[in-house]
Amino acid sequence: MKAQAGTDSDISVVPWEPEKTLEKMALLQARLSRGFLRSDPSKWFPGFAMQWIPLTSAFGVELQIRTVEPVLAAPRGLSGYVGAVDDEPIAVGMEDRDARLLTAAFCSGALAGAQGVLREYLARRFITSMALSWSGPESSVVTFDRSMNMSHMRESAAIRMELLVNDQACNLWVLMGKFLVERLDALWRKQVRSTARQESGAARELALEVTQLAVPPSLLAEYMKPRAIIDLETIVSDRVLLREGGKPLSYARLVNIEGRYGISLLDEPVANPRLPDGTTRLAVELGRIAVDGNQSAEFLQNGAIWETGLKLGPAANMVINDEKVGSAELMIFEGRFALRVT
Repeated sequence: MKAQAGTDSDISVVPWEPEKTLEKMALLQARLSRGFLRSDPSKWFPGFAMQWIPLTSAFGVELQIRTVEPVLAAPRGLSGYVGAVDDEPIAVGMEDRDARLLTAAFCSGALAGAQGVLREYLARRFITSMALSWSGPESSVVTFDRSMNMSHMRESAAIRMELLVNDQACNLWVLMGKFLVERLDALWRKQVRSTARQESGAARELALEVTQLAVPPSLLAEYMKPRAIIDLETIVSDRVLLREGGKPLSYARLVNIEGRYGISLLDEPVANPRLPDGTTRLAVELGRIAVDGNQSAEFLQNGAIWETGLKLGPAANMVINDEKVGSAELMIFEGRFALRVT
């Protein structure tokens, strides 16, 4: 790895612009990714499926719940019915094709009026089944509101249930308002923390490392010269390595959360190559963040997004032995990261 002395007029480099290249993500999505969006809703309603066996058996309908997953939003234009959990709106909806499939399974050939009655009954039964099978720490008052139109529902998030009805797949969506989503989000976070192997109140400092260089001591001064251009020989990507106390912890993917870096851990083995003898490890970092020890379990969930608070931009730090020794800007040189010392 060689430092190329000179300016960016001598060497063809362009600025790295993470605000344009990284995936954009809303702050709400990032926050829910550590709670609600990581949850398994089926664990909160363990007896839900059993309550439908008498009805499906009576009608000769084979009904299976294949998957249950939390999502940020449901499709637009669903038809369905609205209820409330402790006065917080909740709706059960389906796309027209899926609603027709479900209705036909219970009463094939029925007139439109009868189909409407059946759909309302199924929606009422669904909401009632949720209330009866709820296993959370607090009981709730669940009601059905026939007067409220589903088009007025403003959900913050939803749950998608993939059903198999007489061997045909369809989706049912449960739309939830802000406070209900926040309640489930907090419940999942609490469960994650309570089941974590280790719990510590001490903050953890993590470095966001783009790459490391093995520099001969005799060349360190050359690497630190202002306006020097260094080819990092690392392909431009959205990946960084998280280090804690100098030790590699995990690879992470960078995202753009409203103008600041967000990170999501990647479930991949971490390489820790041995540097050549007689060289100094020079790390190139985007910055460092402190993670509350009590939130570590949330952070370590696969797919969880963390807001770092670090502003997007090409700024980088040059670090030796956990101490900042210089400042630089990340550039792009022939598809690879390069560093311009400032």
